[in-house]
This record gives sequence, structure tokens and C-alpha cells, in this order.
Amino acid sequence: MSILFVILFAAVAAQENPILLASKDFLNDVIAEDKHLTMHYVIHNIGTEVANDVVVDDTAGFPAGEFEVVSGALSATFDSIQAGANVSHAVVLKPLTSACTTSYPL
Repeated sequence: MSILFVILFAAVAAQENPILLASKDFLNDVIAEDKHLTMHYVIHNIGTEVANDVVVDDTAGFPAGEFEVVSGALSATFDSIQAGANVSHAVVLKPLTSACTTSYPL
């Protein structure tokens, strides 16, 4: 296992570009119709160069007919993310229907 980690670390260290890792999390324990739902997005730049003009767009994951944006936006633009840094973004939604819904990765 440690050999694999060393190989992956060496491969990442050899890169001379920005490398972005994105995550999104529900900050609520329960997701229910007409209750606020907070989504939190974090973008990490694990590369060695600055990342410019980074766009996070999750509009496809939360269709307007099924979710209302209460606060924030489902898309965000970051002018730059420095090497080794991270940025975050949050949006508050209200589910408009009660149904099984799948949220797609960024």
C-alpha cells in the first residue's frame, strides 16, 4: 500500500500544472420537501501552478422545476486558485417535490 502511495505522490509531484479536486456535501441530516437544503462545494488545487477561471456549475444536478434557490447560486466562478489552496462555495435550496432525486457529480 505504501509503494502505491509513493508512486501516486511522485506522479502528482512531477506535474507542472494545476490539479483540481472537487467535493460537494449536503450539510443537512434530512432532505425533505419544503425544507432548506444546504450544499457545500470545496475545490482544492493540489497542483504546482495557479488555476485560473475555475467554474463550478451544478445546475444540471438540481433542476429548477424540482428545487428553488433560496440563497446563493448553483454556479460560481473563481478568478484563480493558488497552488496548495482551496476555495469553497455554498448554496441553499428548497426541494419543491417529494420524489427520489439523484444529484450528479460536478
